[in-house]
Amino acid sequence: MNSGDNIESNVDFHTKDEARLLKEIELMMKNVENSKFYAAMRLDLEQNETIQKHLFHLIGSHSQFQVVIYGLGSIEYSFSSQFQLAVVLLLKRDFSNWIGNIEINDPVMSPADIIVFKELGLKVLTVDENCKRKAQKPTIFYMPCPYYYLIGNLLGANWSSSCLNQIFLPTNSFLDTYFKLPHGDRNNLETMIRLQTILEFTTDIDIKASEDQMYANLFSGFSWHSLTWIPTLTNRDVIG
Repeated sequence: MNSGDNIESNVDFHTKDEARLLKEIELMMKNVENSKFYAAMRLDLEQNETIQKHLFHLIGSHSQFQVVIYGLGSIEYSFSSQFQLAVVLLLKRDFSNWIGNIEINDPVMSPADIIVFKELGLKVLTVDENCKRKAQKPTIFYMPCPYYYLIGNLLGANWSSSCLNQIFLPTNSFLDTYFKLPHGDRNNLETMIRLQTILEFTTDIDIKASEDQMYANLFSGFSWHSLTWIPTLTNRDVIG
């Protein structure tokens, strides 16, 4: 077999792999769309007055929210990641009037993941931001299963009212995360202090997990978060 045959077989392999992934995502979207969990998410966005008030305030004069996905993992190797991606794709489809472009980054993304993300209309970030994107405009940070320190990184990068007041954050409950943090671990100290400081100024609305055990496991403790105000506190005060 010559080198040309090898190249053609590799291309054929990847094409089949990407087609399989796209089909799996399509099936996942149908599964999620018909779930009680997603119905509850839609109901929150359509009818919850507190959430609607915050969204209206956050978006201001802008036409749409930017969406950034962190901590998704690899859809090629994880069905959990596929479910979590299906959720945000459905939200984009069902609320396209105010949910805009979606960007995604995860250090474990595979080449097949990247191609499929692009096929699905997502912008793939080639540089690992380590969850340190500074919100310059209304932004939804979708973080389905982040490590503790990544929450700290995001808060630290946006530790001012001008940034935090532009963020809407579907992720694990800040309150739950704070109490689950190993408080004796200095590696989590900065995250713990930031969470402790900001809890008072955070609207944390629990997203009701389905009775289905799969959804309960994937989205246990998942909440909508918006930040109404931030006290006068510098990064130096936090890490000093």
